[in-house]
Amino acid sequence: MARLSIEDGGIFQLLVRCPMRGLLITVPECQACPYHGGITKERQHFPDDSYITGYIECRYIDEMAQKHYERGWALVGQRLYNHSAWEWREALRLKPDVLDQDIEELSGKAGASTVSGTDRLLLAHLLYVRGDCEAAIEQLNILIDAEPDHGEAHWVRGLLHLSQEQWDNAQWAFDRAQQVAPIYRVQRHLVVAEAFYRRGQLDAALQECLEALALSPEAWQQAQAHATVGLVHHRRGALEEASAAYREAIHLDPMSSARVNLAAAYFDHSRYREAERTTPPAMPYLSWAIMYDRLHPLPDSAGRRFLLGAYYHQAGLLEEAIRTYDEALQLRPEFPHPHLPLARAHQARGEVTEFHDHMGSYHRLRDELDAAITEHREAVRLRPTWARARFHLALAYRVKGFMAEAVTELREAARLDPGNAEFRRELGALLTHTRESRPGE
Repeated sequence: MARLSIEDGGIFQLLVRCPMRGLLITVPECQACPYHGGITKERQHFPDDSYITGYIECRYIDEMAQKHYERGWALVGQRLYNHSAWEWREALRLKPDVLDQDIEELSGKAGASTVSGTDRLLLAHLLYVRGDCEAAIEQLNILIDAEPDHGEAHWVRGLLHLSQEQWDNAQWAFDRAQQVAPIYRVQRHLVVAEAFYRRGQLDAALQECLEALALSPEAWQQAQAHATVGLVHHRRGALEEASAAYREAIHLDPMSSARVNLAAAYFDHSRYREAERTTPPAMPYLSWAIMYDRLHPLPDSAGRRFLLGAYYHQAGLLEEAIRTYDEALQLRPEFPHPHLPLARAHQARGEVTEFHDHMGSYHRLRDELDAAITEHREAVRLRPTWARARFHLALAYRVKGFMAEAVTELREAARLDPGNAEFRRELGALLTHTRESRPGE
């Protein structure tokens, strides 16, 4: 790990890269953290363009890991194994040894002849979360051999097989769990619906949700079904149907992730006012960002990428914010809104040229062409060899009607980056249009 000694306020410190957050951190050797190396130093940007320097202690990461760990146990107590698995995986990501003591204690009990079925089931679940699937299956098989009618053991084995894409084994385990304990009937439809959705089998996912709702489940289960129905319609581009399903889920469960999905659906359809009104209120942004990205991924939605970037941005994780804003723009190049926070994120990192270029793109996509040309010109002035900035300036000139200036910038962009097909294509189209508009010449 590279280290560089600097002087900060008269105190010599070491700069290292934090392995958990990918940020530059300053480390007074007397305060080194066993997991992360020290104290994170970050600059935060404010609307009046002022900056402050603050220190975020690395125990923040440990506290996050502890919260995920505790929520995992609480969800196991409610028999919500899928949700507890997600919480524990997040705890493991932040603190890789967080489950070791629990697994060690339960493994010791499993060697005794008097071990309870509950302890063996917990051990199997913990092993599965840590990635030891074979060991988890072995523990479940031992439990089922001893207690063939242990419904929870069959259910957890079904979840494990489903996570491994072993559909036949999963269905057999779910059938057995449902025979032993009919309460798993509704939950089976919900879990399978989510699996179908992730595989892109939208009709099958919708049918499973409808069958779950026909069984008159509890309110939280109804909310889960409506949230998945919303995801199906969202992916199909049916905004009204998606928003109706999401709103029903929120009505039944105000903490449902459907609130975030509803905001994303509005963003995807350029209904920004509704999206801003729907966005969840103040929350621990970092944990929501992680959950948002991993619990119900929807990679083909620019709105979801944009909102995730906003959460990372609020948490001060600028590298992650820039990455997810860029993903939103790749999905929807005509989407103006990511350019504004992208510009601010680059500015906070001291990347002034990128700041002006994204500000120019933001104004250009909103048809504010004079402001766009001013910003793109500044980006070109700061870095004359950046072909992409010249290309963006040419686009603004073209829309404004300044064809000669547009051709000049496009030629220079193509010269700087001769292998870029987009530049050559745009230049050829513009030259053809210019010739056709002056037939007498």
